[in-house]
Amino acid sequence: MNTQDKIKLALELLDRHEKFYKQKVPQRLRDFWKNGEFIKYENRFTKYLKIPQGSGSFQILTAVPSWEVQGQLGGIDNSIVDPGGDWKHAKKFIPIFHAEQDHFFVVRLDKSDCPVGWYEEETWEEDGDGFEGYDKGVFKLTKSLDEFLSSIQDSADDEVAEIDFPEEIAASWDEARRVLKSIDEHHASRDDDEDEDDEE
Repeated sequence: MNTQDKIKLALELLDRHEKFYKQKVPQRLRDFWKNGEFIKYENRFTKYLKIPQGSGSFQILTAVPSWEVQGQLGGIDNSIVDPGGDWKHAKKFIPIFHAEQDHFFVVRLDKSDCPVGWYEEETWEEDGDGFEGYDKGVFKLTKSLDEFLSSIQDSADDEVAEIDFPEEIAASWDEARRVLKSIDEHHASRDDDEDEDDEE
């Protein structure tokens, strides 16, 4: 998918998040996608980060900014992250970069500076109790998106955490439209079934 198509899709997905998760998306994140900033960080590396599940300098790829799409693509469990899913705080976050197919750097949406954290499915229930650094299922990294972006670099520091399947992650952008169509068709079918039940 080319850059302009990614921009268009990303902005549509941010609108969709607002609609279905009932959570406003900060302007800073909209600008990140609208202005094509994301291109500058594709396939680069974070500085060395200490994360409970494994530290290193993480290779990153831009993520389709949608829990719905990510769940349907199979990297994470959609019953956890979908609207109305088990993780009640999913609405407050959105994926921005992959560190692996099922590991994400996420942006927090209920703060205008867009703090960045680390999300992986195994720890979505953690909230600081015995897991220092976690808040609402996300391990806190930076106080703002800009702080996180300023730490991204061309080469890795020391130990490198490379993405194992970059081709599949890149292909997820091309799959996103098909996935969204399938989700919407499923919702429409469910609504039709509910209407028929009401008529009976």
